[in-house]
Formats: sequence, structure tokens, C-alpha cells
Amino acid sequence: MDKLYHYTSIETLYNMLEKSVITDKDTQVQYLNMWATHIKYLNDETERELFTDALKKAVSIYAQERNTPLDNEQLKELDILCDVDSYIISLSEHQDDLNMWRGYGGNGVGVNIEFDFNNISAFYSTSKHNHFKTEYVYKRRKCIYFQPDKCEIDNSLVEQLCDYLLHKETMQSAFNGIRIIRDIRDMATISKHIAYMSEKEWRFVCNTSSIPKHIMSNGIIKPYIEFPIPLSAITSITIGPCIKDGYDIISIKRFIKEALRSNIEIKYSIIPYRH
Repeated sequence: MDKLYHYTSIETLYNMLEKSVITDKDTQVQYLNMWATHIKYLNDETERELFTDALKKAVSIYAQERNTPLDNEQLKELDILCDVDSYIISLSEHQDDLNMWRGYGGNGVGVNIEFDFNNISAFYSTSKHNHFKTEYVYKRRKCIYFQPDKCEIDNSLVEQLCDYLLHKETMQSAFNGIRIIRDIRDMATISKHIAYMSEKEWRFVCNTSSIPKHIMSNGIIKPYIEFPIPLSAITSITIGPCIKDGYDIISIKRFIKEALRSNIEIKYSIIPYRH
């Protein structure tokens, strides 16, 4: 998918545009600092664990079948390896979708931001990308959906992980451990409960050494990182279907154009929704 959509509330859009548009002093490239949420604090309470629980079960069974059951220390090490520490920005294939507005777009009083990944590709082909690319590592990944008891596990990963736990003192095993952690992270961050399949989610999976910031949300202190996206990747912003007052629409349009200082297209949802 070249174009994907991030649904959010008006309040979040305001905070991003008012406080989070930055310009690199060396390159003069402008970025929008988006907030990537730690994977443990996303809406789906099975996030991360859907895959890692299935993986841990598969590894334990494999070790027993080889007559080399894992001891307590190895089981603790397995838990550590499966403790995925990634930050997520959620996107959708849906350009203008009622359920997405209800769930993520402020119940219709929000916006969605369109990202064109052809523009991001063009950005990376220039010399101006160096700072962005070295400070932040991200992947754009499409989510896959499973029933909790039917999560698919790659047998080769199970074998490698079991061998690592049994022989981790060797140099070769230590090298394999880094690769195994990467493979676990790559799968755990995109494996979701099948109940969310209709959202057609893609993700920025962000990994960085930056110290996380925190925000209070629904009585919970949630960690997040600021993750800069080139403004050149944003091609339009759609105003939600429940923002109907003409003055409100004019105010939002003016604010977006002044904050971004560009001619990004402002659209309006065509969904007839009143909450």
C-alpha cells in the first residue's frame, strides 16, 4: 500500500501541529513529530503476547520432545527474550471508514492523516535523510491476524531459540541471540487478534535509543517516543464526519495550513454519521 491513514482526535492533531512540527537546522527538512506508543499500552490487550505466548509454548514443547526440557533459568531467559520493547504508530488502509472514526478518530470528531509512502521513498533517495535515518529505525509492516490458539509459529525460529537457550554460552549462540531477538520482535509487533482484522492495520514499528516520554491517558501513565515523519509524506488531512459546524471547519482548515505552511489538501468525510 502506497497510501495509509492515521486516525486521531482533534486534540491530538492540535498538539502535534502546535508543538511538534520541527525543522532540521542542517538540512532545513521539516518533520512532524508523531507519538509512537509502547506496544504494551495499545488497545488490544493481547498485543505482543498473542505471538510470544504461542512461541514460548512451542519452544517448551520442542525442548521436551528432544528430552532436553528447559530449566527455570532457561525459562526466565525465554521470558526476557520475548519481552518486546517497541513503539507503534498505527495506520489503516481505510481512507474514510465509519468504524475507524468511531474507534480512533474521536468518535467522528477527529481527523485522519494520509501518508504517501512514495513521497517517503523519494525523501530517502536524497542526501537530506541521513540524520533521520541514523537516529530512528522504523519499519512499515502490515499486521497479520490470528485466533489466540492458532497463532502460526515458524518452526525454524522455535529450533533456533531452543538451541540458543541450551547453548547460549558459545560465541555463535550469542550472535544468533541478537538475530533471534530481532525475529521475535518483528513478528510480535504485527501479530493481532482476529477481532481487529477489519481495521486492515499497518504499523510504523519504531526502535530507538531515545528515552521515552510519558502521558497520562485514562488514568494510566503511558510511555511514548516522539517519532519524526517528513512533512513531505503527508498528502492530505480528512476532517471527521461529526464536525459539521461551518466555523469549526474553517478554523481547523486555517490552523492546519498555518501550522504546516503548505498546501496540503484538506478533505471532509462523506460518511453520514451523527453521534
